[in-house]
Amino acid sequence: MAEIPQLLENAWKTFCEFNKKRYRYDKQPVCWKEKDVMGHLMRFLYEEFKNNKVNNLDIHLECSLTSNNFDNESCESFRNSLRKLQKQFGKHKGVEVDMAISNGAALPFELCLEAKHFHYPDWREPAEELIIKDIERLKAYKNLKIAKSIAFAVLDDYFVYEEQDKSDLIEDILNKYKNEMQILYYHYP
Repeated sequence: MAEIPQLLENAWKTFCEFNKKRYRYDKQPVCWKEKDVMGHLMRFLYEEFKNNKVNNLDIHLECSLTSNNFDNESCESFRNSLRKLQKQFGKHKGVEVDMAISNGAALPFELCLEAKHFHYPDWREPAEELIIKDIERLKAYKNLKIAKSIAFAVLDDYFVYEEQDKSDLIEDILNKYKNEMQILYYHYP
């Protein structure tokens, strides 16, 4: 069986090509929100699973990581890890991962992925702070054995045009973490 990070890399490349062709054709972005990115990425990832005869993996989007969602007694250590995660990151609300890939009901997850899509300015928090928060949460998924592997994806079709310094900063941040997790990054040239 092909490794999940490689299948994810292939799916990301296919998604980026699809996005690039579509954008050039009608000058409208394919994705307006992160949910759109995740939906298209999931579609291409399932295609990779099919092409590589991987039948036992499931993809979950916006997966709530609360211990109540995993009530099987055999996964008590996993539930304890989720409680630690909740304490660390979910002070006022639950913790949710953008994409989790599972091998049926087996735990931990095979891979957890967080994503950022910069399509327009988000004035609530600077982009670099949003990225670092997600990266820290991803590292906790790995350290707490919630996920065997982790990945972070960024689609930038705003900063690369409007704020090149910010785009460069985002790329620098991602490069800093590329040895700790899989980094998927695309911006329109």
